[in-house]
Amino acid sequence: MVSRSSCPYCKAWEIEVGSVYAKTAESRIAPLRRVEIDDISSVSHYRFKEPVIYTPTFILLAGDVEIGRIVGYSDEAMFWGLLGALLDKVEPEASKPMRASRQAEPKV
Repeated sequence: MVSRSSCPYCKAWEIEVGSVYAKTAESRIAPLRRVEIDDISSVSHYRFKEPVIYTPTFILLAGDVEIGRIVGYSDEAMFWGLLGALLDKVEPEASKPMRASRQAEPKV
């Protein structure tokens, strides 16, 4: 996750998703590493498909290579749906049960 401390969308993600992400099945496939956008040069060994311009940007890596990314955040449903689609590229069989359990969860 590339973020900026002053980014309101990053803060919303932290409240709505970040507080539970580490406890999810998704985090076992895609553990989260947070990097401030001003420190992006510290991860220059990763092969990103394009520069990171916006925050938040969630980049799924396989080793050091970018598989895909989610740019921006509007709500939980959007994030989990897009993350599920990305995880299908890496672990198709594992992401199906996760997606089914997310759809079955009651919305508060």
